[in-house]
Amino acid sequence: MLKLSDAVRNRLLGSESLEEIFSDCVIRIYTGYPPSEANDAETGTLLVTITKDGKTTPTKQRMAIVATPADNTEYVIFLNGVRISYKSGTSATADDISAGLTNAINIAQGVETNNIVIKNDKIYDKFIVTDVANGSGKVIIEAKNENERFTLDAGNNINIETLVENYYGLHFSKNVTNGTLQKDDNELWTGKCMRDGVAGYFRIVKPDDDGSENPNAVRLQGTVGTSNADMIVSSTQFHKDSMQTISALSIVMPSV
Repeated sequence: MLKLSDAVRNRLLGSESLEEIFSDCVIRIYTGYPPSEANDAETGTLLVTITKDGKTTPTKQRMAIVATPADNTEYVIFLNGVRISYKSGTSATADDISAGLTNAINIAQGVETNNIVIKNDKIYDKFIVTDVANGSGKVIIEAKNENERFTLDAGNNINIETLVENYYGLHFSKNVTNGTLQKDDNELWTGKCMRDGVAGYFRIVKPDDDGSENPNAVRLQGTVGTSNADMIVSSTQFHKDSMQTISALSIVMPSV
């Protein structure tokens, strides 16, 4: 039976989905019997960590928005779905627009008033924003934390450049049907085994999870087996230096 940590259960009862909660997680597969609860400390021996493309080094995603100067024009971007805009004046230069957009992004993340921060949880304290200010109209947006993916879309008069792709963490598809959340078909989920052993259970966790007892950690735990298990594998015997790949993984929400 799949088990969720208290952190996941609490966030699900709030405003987040499983797809959002487990974005940028990894899968760890261990030997032995699973702990009684997902909050508990890990047991057994770690055999393999499954990541996007088998990468082992997290990166900070970086993107750029490049504005084309135009007078009295509203420039709009969508950062993690949050609409942010800046309207240029007359005789607007590229640097004027990049400075205006930079200020608008910083204000949208959170405004401090009388030592109280009014924040937008979708973007607050998640980015480092840099106004290039060299006549290019370019603003660099970088994830503050390693391996935290963000989305960036823009309206007219703005181009988007990808400078550093985010990788390492795994993602589920946003297209949920029939109560089933599935892995993103566009991602390769794989990892090199660290040692020989018999797989017993897995955990989906954030990359910085230290494995200790922690009800505040994001975790989903389940069994591994060739049948009658939460994760079905062709063989539970894992071998050092072999690649373990997960081609499909579904989480089903029961109707009753």
